[in-house]
Amino acid sequence: RWMVEAALSALSAAPSDELLARAFNAAPNGSLLVDARGLIVAVNRELETMFAATAQALVGQPVEVLLPGALRVNHERLRQEFLERPERRAMGAGRVLHARRSDGHEFPVEIGLNPLSGPQGPLVLASVVDISERLALEWAFRGLFDASPFGLLIVDDDGVIAMANRVLG
Repeated sequence: RWMVEAALSALSAAPSDELLARAFNAAPNGSLLVDARGLIVAVNRELETMFAATAQALVGQPVEVLLPGALRVNHERLRQEFLERPERRAMGAGRVLHARRSDGHEFPVEIGLNPLSGPQGPLVLASVVDISERLALEWAFRGLFDASPFGLLIVDDDGVIAMANRVLG
């Protein structure tokens, strides 16, 4: 009985700052908090690994340090537009974005955004997923699909042809 009471008590209690920090760091996706000025406030361990950079090197830097050079100027405008109309943006949404590791290597990512309010003002929680492996598998599948000597179709649930290989034109 005491175990049930302890479990219920833990579930009903507000999570501690320590528990929230542990959950943030344990997340399987890269996560970062960015303030209204575009400065990185916090990053989790997965983001450090993904970008080959420490939290100490990233916190306080403009979020644009995580982007390829050509995308940085445009991103500042997009960031401002998001802050003017903050709303949750789901991962992916059919867009492949690009990020840049500390060693300069660029890689494809999907990013989800969630606006938050903090004691210091508006924040944005960004979730980042490296989709390099998934895209490589998609390209490999497409290569095999197109190389088949037989006509192949992929049809969606509504019976609409989604993809046809080269044999079928």
